[in-house]
Amino acid sequence: MTVENIRLLRDDEDYFELDHNYYAMLRACKHISKSFWMQDIPLNKYPAREYSTCDQCNTDYEVQLFVHPSNGRISVVMTRWINLGAGLSPDDCRWKINAGCTWGESELWTLDLGKGYTDWSPRRTFEALTNTSLGDLTARNLSYLENERYQTEMVSVSRLPPSWALWNGAAKPL
Repeated sequence: MTVENIRLLRDDEDYFELDHNYYAMLRACKHISKSFWMQDIPLNKYPAREYSTCDQCNTDYEVQLFVHPSNGRISVVMTRWINLGAGLSPDDCRWKINAGCTWGESELWTLDLGKGYTDWSPRRTFEALTNTSLGDLTARNLSYLENERYQTEMVSVSRLPPSWALWNGAAKPL
């Protein structure tokens, strides 16, 4: 499964206001979160691209920063690749290791997946099975920001912070 989360700086944001505590936090998995002080992004305090894998659940993730040429707004994009197994049973170890939201010690060893589970990449597996590159996926998702198209084509899932969601290329109710 591939999931992409996008956090967009507000257009009225004063990036350099010293007493402003505006940050984005994106979860890569239940073990790793990435925080960004949004006012530091225009100052180039974060890498434009970062890629890593969680040692505990083998989730691959990539974080990218974008400046939109049409309006100069900045967005943080986190893409995650997760192997949920065949999906035939909730007892599948690959499903269990990614299920739930509890922070804690590694489940790799308690679920009998062993070290071999972390030797392969969910990202490489997904990209080998699909014709959609990361660049194409991200470009398509960022295109929803143009003219605030996400508000008409996606489902609102939260008011604080305002959030919209899209599944399989079409809006679906929760």
